Amino acid sequence: MQQKILLDKKTYIKIFQTAIQERKTTISEISQKTKIQETSIKKIISADFSDFRKVTISNYIKSICKELKLKSNHFIIFAEQETEHIPDKQILYPKKFDKILENKFLIRILYTFSIFLSTIFIIIFIGFQIKSFIEKPKINIISPNNNEVFSYDVIKIYGTTCEKCSVSINGKNVSVGQSGEFEKTLKLVEGKNIIFISSRSELGRSNEKKISIFYKKNKN
Repeated sequence: MQQKILLDKKTYIKIFQTAIQERKTTISEISQKTKIQETSIKKIISADFSDFRKVTISNYIKSICKELKLKSNHFIIFAEQETEHIPDKQILYPKKFDKILENKFLIRILYTFSIFLSTIFIIIFIGFQIKSFIEKPKINIISPNNNEVFSYDVIKIYGTTCEKCSVSINGKNVSVGQSGEFEKTLKLVEGKNIIFISSRSELGRSNEKKISIFYKKNKN
């Protein structure tokens, strides 16, 4: 099956809350830097998109993630998924359409065309199946960023991978959510810390990412 890399609502909210705490900032400070109203920021990080246009949601998420040093694309995908329920306008066909359908020749053409489209969809579907079989599982590290510097020695790693994949961080297995999301708390040593994140699919395909982060004690 095609791999889906998605966040659920609980993880979406938790990552924003944790990032605000770890960056030692406040919603008020984020508002001042992004020029976004505090009430709007609270709604965005709480996954309440009811009062915004889709383009506004995307722009707000990009600005907030930039201040929190988070990659915005995963959060934007989640927001798009949450707002998919908004129905498009229905297309009303003219009454003349009924008369067109009475023409047997046109009906035959429409039938042939529908068979052609079905064949194309089947070919595309098979292509996706083959691709998911041969490609390595995806690993996306949401936080922290590579080469990020911390002044505290305990951090959390957040990321996503393919559904039903198994994940290990520095050789230790990590629980993976239904949508492929994972997290782990790590204790850093002073200086450079190299973190290996591995993902393995049900078909036995594996992939690995490496990031480096730094811990520098505050000098009092």
